Amino acid sequence: MIISHRTPRYEEATRERVIAQVKAAEFQAGQRRIIEGVDAAHRQTARGLHHSAQQRLVSLLITLRLARQLLDSAPPEASCWTSPSRRRRARSTTCPLWPPGYTRPP
Repeated sequence: MIISHRTPRYEEATRERVIAQVKAAEFQAGQRRIIEGVDAAHRQTARGLHHSAQQRLVSLLITLRLARQLLDSAPPEASCWTSPSRRRRARSTTCPLWPPGYTRPP
């Protein structure tokens, strides 16, 4: 006669342990997927912010270059806007508040 150590109670406990291990593994995998998704979203947001800031800086650089070109080709009556020393002197009364050709916003 062969005596088995596997009683119905032992087999049920083993089966429940295996099910618990599988559930724990699935839970950990789900957590890992969530964390990876959040990390990917953070990286994408950081890239987007970096690109946005870079685009703004390039736009500002282009605007400043165009402003310099306009000041360099400005008529003589606008000379108080083209020279730093003249701008300092002109802040008092000799230079108008608005550059020539600029209409004041309403």
